[in-house]
Amino acid sequence: MASSAKPLKIQNSTPAKSNSSSSISTLKPGPAGGSPRNVEPPAKANTSDITSPHELIGFVDNLLENLDSKFDDMTAQFIDRMNQMSTDVDKLEASIQDIINSDGQLTSNIP
Repeated sequence: MASSAKPLKIQNSTPAKSNSSSSISTLKPGPAGGSPRNVEPPAKANTSDITSPHELIGFVDNLLENLDSKFDDMTAQFIDRMNQMSTDVDKLEASIQDIINSDGQLTSNIP
């Protein structure tokens, strides 16, 4: 006896907020550290449209792909900022070393 899959009823565990997140845009840095660009968040999927386990799997897969993409973007931004800070620290160290070296030369020339 084969049984057919019944639709899933999915309810949000937290009430919806009054301000919609779809009206909020986020800023991401442009290519090669250029000026930021506006990025609109993806349209929110309506969980009440999910009527089968296959749709639920598709919804979860899509959600995980979006999270993975956002995580990859944030990781790339973090690494870029760390590299920039490393370059800045190297420049600062070189400047301090130049000041120390030039100060030593000036004091040795005084009779």
